[in-house]
Amino acid sequence: MKKKIIAVCGAHSGCGKTYIAELLLRNLQGRWAAIKYTRTAFYTTVSEPTASGDIEGKDTWRMKQAGAEKVIWVQSPQDQLKEPLEIALSMVGDVQGVIIEGNSPIEFFSPDVVIFVFGEDQSRIKESAQGLLSRVDIVVTRGGGDFSGESPAIEITTPEAETELIRRVEVALMKDKKDRLVERVRSLSKDGRMPCPLARRIAEEEGITYREIGEILNEQGIKITSCELGCF
Repeated sequence: MKKKIIAVCGAHSGCGKTYIAELLLRNLQGRWAAIKYTRTAFYTTVSEPTASGDIEGKDTWRMKQAGAEKVIWVQSPQDQLKEPLEIALSMVGDVQGVIIEGNSPIEFFSPDVVIFVFGEDQSRIKESAQGLLSRVDIVVTRGGGDFSGESPAIEITTPEAETELIRRVEVALMKDKKDRLVERVRSLSKDGRMPCPLARRIAEEEGITYREIGEILNEQGIKITSCELGCF
């Protein structure tokens, strides 16, 4: 199954990206890994910090403490990031999804959800970060101020706000999953029909019930054929 990818970007260094990554790792259902990107001038490394070698309080340590199955640290110049990022994604193992912290990685792939974090001063934003706002799904602020966007920003100052963030992320992930399922069943159906064994296999591969795949097929006007087990 394709791994979900959540990108956590921010207005500037120290705005609270790692804190948001920690919230996600603690509260999202399933097994999640994390990738931390640090921009360098020349060298490139991709590593998995060990429990004995990691330093308490560092971002990678915090992500592991928050529940990440694996934490991969990518250090690379921005213009050479594509290959190290692909290596990092191949290292996370059998997880439901990956939370990637850093602004540059989203230039090289399409995340399922993009979260943008403002610090306490919303007027403080790097020029390079301005261009990311058009791709943002959820905006998080750490203080007062007004953000004008398609949906209200979440001001992370209370437990209720943290719960709302998790809810919005889960809704966004489910919407993306359904869109992908619709595209898949359309491509695999023939003349508006799909054999029952194929529908069951799709449900099992996607981790949903037979009833749920049946409802999606009905919505798309696709008829299930050769149903011998009465699954639908």
